[in-house]
Amino acid sequence: MNSSNENIRKYLQVIFLVSMLLALPSCRYLKQRLKIGEYSLKSAIEWAKKDSTRVADSLKRVMADKKAFERTLTDSIMSIEDENLPQGDIGHRYYIIAGSFSSHDNALKVAGNYTSQGFKTAIITTSGNNGARLELVSVKTFNDLNEAQSFLKGFKGIYDPAAWIYSVR
Repeated sequence: MNSSNENIRKYLQVIFLVSMLLALPSCRYLKQRLKIGEYSLKSAIEWAKKDSTRVADSLKRVMADKKAFERTLTDSIMSIEDENLPQGDIGHRYYIIAGSFSSHDNALKVAGNYTSQGFKTAIITTSGNNGARLELVSVKTFNDLNEAQSFLKGFKGIYDPAAWIYSVR
């Protein structure tokens, strides 16, 4: 009876293995059910597409905000009036601008920093089409554009890479 029990156990094991092999026809079935291999790659690709869409939308929003700010700044600068020019510099046409501020205190602070470094600073008050007030901190003025551009190159390299030239028409 012992040998027949052992034979039955062997047959049951073989039947169990054969039924498992028939129930799981391929490794692809396991990969699909367990979400491994190419199926996890598919989900990673889908996630990356969604993530890149979110990043692109964020970048578009930031660029739109930047363009709106630049338009506001340009509008403000374009509306400068001659009576707002610094005293004694009426004849100059090109101003080296080291900063533009909506706060008078911030403009004074930056102007003070450049004055302590030996620059003859001036604050030019402007107002944009929308009525927003903007104060430009000028560190030097010129009659000649070439001189202004030459000075600006050196100034950008040493002091402020964001400096720019403002021209009065």
